[in-house]
Amino acid sequence: MKKTILFLFMAAAQVVCVAGALADDGQYWNKLQLQQNLNSKWETHLALHSRVVNDFSDIRVYYAAPGFLYHLSKRFAFGLNYKLQRVKVKSGWTNEHRIEIQPLLVKWTWDKLRLSWRNRLEYRNIEGAVEWRLRERLELKHTLNWRGLEFSPFLAEEVFYSFRMGDFDQNRLSLGIAKKITSALTLDIFYMHKHNNRRGRRFSEHILETDFKINF
Repeated sequence: MKKTILFLFMAAAQVVCVAGALADDGQYWNKLQLQQNLNSKWETHLALHSRVVNDFSDIRVYYAAPGFLYHLSKRFAFGLNYKLQRVKVKSGWTNEHRIEIQPLLVKWTWDKLRLSWRNRLEYRNIEGAVEWRLRERLELKHTLNWRGLEFSPFLAEEVFYSFRMGDFDQNRLSLGIAKKITSALTLDIFYMHKHNNRRGRRFSEHILETDFKINF
């Protein structure tokens, strides 16, 4: 247990240093996912997420997203989520109602190496303005054992295509570590480089994120 705590502390410190060095405006994102497996096929979950920006000083985004996942087989799954997201802008807080249709989640495993591909179609209603967006995410993860400590480094890339813009509006490149803390609790800690396209205005953001998953 002491090795686990020390390793996670060192990993977090390194990621914070990288993010701080690269970003003028440091951001911290955090997600808590509560998950319940109803049986071998059905899974329900609730995700709670917040984003702190302006050098880790101002909460600008938070959401709640209940949903389910249906496992068609060991490799394939279908999912559906509803998300209520609030975003802080100059005039106040905006509300977004989002339906996330996940037609396909595919996983391939070779020994301790795992490749997953997720595609997601989003219906977004932001204060009455409606748009559709497609997201494609690839993740490569490898399980390692270092002096009795098991953890999984991973690399992920996700691209977003806006049908309203007719162009890609962002992509997210993530590098981090996944660690199973207990039989019910998993932690992902990673650095994310987020590149944005806002109708021709392109800029990047550098983010430290922690994701906690609790299985009931």
